[in-house]
Amino acid sequence: MYILYNSKFNTFRTDEIWDIDKDILSYFSSYKIFKSFFDSILPNLKNGAKFIFDLSHEDCDVYNEFINRKYPNISLSYEKNILDTGGGIVNAMSFFDQENFFVLNSDTVWTRSYSDDLHKLKEVFKNGNSKAALLLAHKKDSFDKNLFGDFSLDQNNLLNKSSNDYIYTGCQLLNPNIFNLKKRGDIFSMNEIWNDLIAQESLNGCLSSCSFLHATNLEIYNQLIKIKTID
Repeated sequence: MYILYNSKFNTFRTDEIWDIDKDILSYFSSYKIFKSFFDSILPNLKNGAKFIFDLSHEDCDVYNEFINRKYPNISLSYEKNILDTGGGIVNAMSFFDQENFFVLNSDTVWTRSYSDDLHKLKEVFKNGNSKAALLLAHKKDSFDKNLFGDFSLDQNNLLNKSSNDYIYTGCQLLNPNIFNLKKRGDIFSMNEIWNDLIAQESLNGCLSSCSFLHATNLEIYNQLIKIKTID
């Protein structure tokens, strides 16, 4: 199983938060909303899994050095130009050997509890003969109460957009064949792929059992880093 981690390490890059030239290590070790991936998800899923980081900003060399030193088994995919959510995935396709793969976004706090959700998502994907499956959170379970929902979820675990009770958490399990009409370098959003799959009744989903902590903006980020315990 392959896991692509869409890094957005520069999302909150301001002088108020950190100085990359002073201490890159403090960024990873102190800001738990990003560190959570390393501490919580990797140890629980590393049995047979291969991890790819998608780096898409001007400081790629700095993170490249850090990840190679701390996590030498992680591969790196680099976007010279920003390719959007779908294009970034296609850019990393050469790592996946035509196997199904997870994609995780880095602006969600991935805690230990999510490892059970990922296994549940795999079951939904398998049992539904799915081309793609998304992990969702109910709006009531979102730390950021201003987030709009994205999808509806029916009793057969199929997604549609008839209402918006459920938020996409930033975790999806994909079959690489959904990108057959795309090529490396294309710039496109995953919404384009999801809409096509919804029309084919081929987009599945399941509900997370975790509180949804998402660094929507700088204000929410600053609230999240004050939480003393995140499990």
